[in-house]
Amino acid sequence: MTYANLTDRHFETSIVIGHGSIGKKHAEKLSHLSHNLLIVDPIIHKYEYEIPTSHVNDIGQVNNSNSKADLVVISNWGPDHFETIKTIISKGYKQIIIEKPMVTSLHELKTLERLIEDNNIKVVVNQGWHHEKLADRILEIAQNFSLGNAFAIWVNGGARCLSTAGSHYIHLANMIFLESPTEMNANLNFDYINPRSSNLVYVDGVTFIKFSRKMLSISYTNFSSIEGDVQIIWKEAVGFLEGTHLRLKGLALDRPYPNIITRYAKPSEEIFNGVLPQTKTSINLGSESIYFDIHFLSKEKLLKEFGKHVISNRILLYCLIANELKRTLSFDERIENYLYVKKFYCS
Repeated sequence: MTYANLTDRHFETSIVIGHGSIGKKHAEKLSHLSHNLLIVDPIIHKYEYEIPTSHVNDIGQVNNSNSKADLVVISNWGPDHFETIKTIISKGYKQIIIEKPMVTSLHELKTLERLIEDNNIKVVVNQGWHHEKLADRILEIAQNFSLGNAFAIWVNGGARCLSTAGSHYIHLANMIFLESPTEMNANLNFDYINPRSSNLVYVDGVTFIKFSRKMLSISYTNFSSIEGDVQIIWKEAVGFLEGTHLRLKGLALDRPYPNIITRYAKPSEEIFNGVLPQTKTSINLGSESIYFDIHFLSKEKLLKEFGKHVISNRILLYCLIANELKRTLSFDERIENYLYVKKFYCS
């Protein structure tokens, strides 16, 4: 695939709903890709974008779409996403970018799937590592060094929040393990220290997600500001992941008892240390890739990618529900209605 000139204005009017730290980044990028810009935010800001920029306080003030080249970015609070998306679709908009988490209840998630399919919406979820093809790059380098399958991902740190940061690792594990989870458990706490709003929770505690015999564990504490670590475990190697940088260390080939799994040893051989190379099929557009994906890719391709985000969003919600139930929850388990409709106020 090749993309057109990155300076082309592919969108007629771009609407950014929520002009916080994330919304501002979208507005800045879209000011170079759109003819007009509309900001929807209850707070009036000083706008210094290079294209005509309007402002309204509320989504109800947004006019109906009059061009199939219009684009809407949903970057307000997570618990508000679902009603916002419903309103935008009712106003005829057909291209939508959604910040994660897409929605914050299972009922909303199921309804969102139907809305996207029934209304022929082109949708992209702004899960950064997904568009940077991070999982593909990790899988390719593991293949290049004959590491085999990854069997575990361990994530730990301070006040990172299971939703805010942990959802990235849930999606990454889902893409690396290449299988749906079987069960999950969680022992969580909810603190109202979210920097986006005191009405939103910051979730810490321990979460365990099982993928057949592969595992993801996330442990955060809201009593620490430590960034934490991410480890990916292969049979005879461990990877330390920092963004798109990976340090791979393996076991010595001449160690005693190399074929006995319980004869453990410290990984002493450096295999790789650097930014993960792009795959042969990936295109490095950085943060701009989401805008070009929604413009150039077909509805069918985007719907397939959207399905992967639905699974990751569902995993997050099942972890939160497992905590409510205080027990292990199977991923195919039917959820009682009061939990099926319960909204979790995370972002």
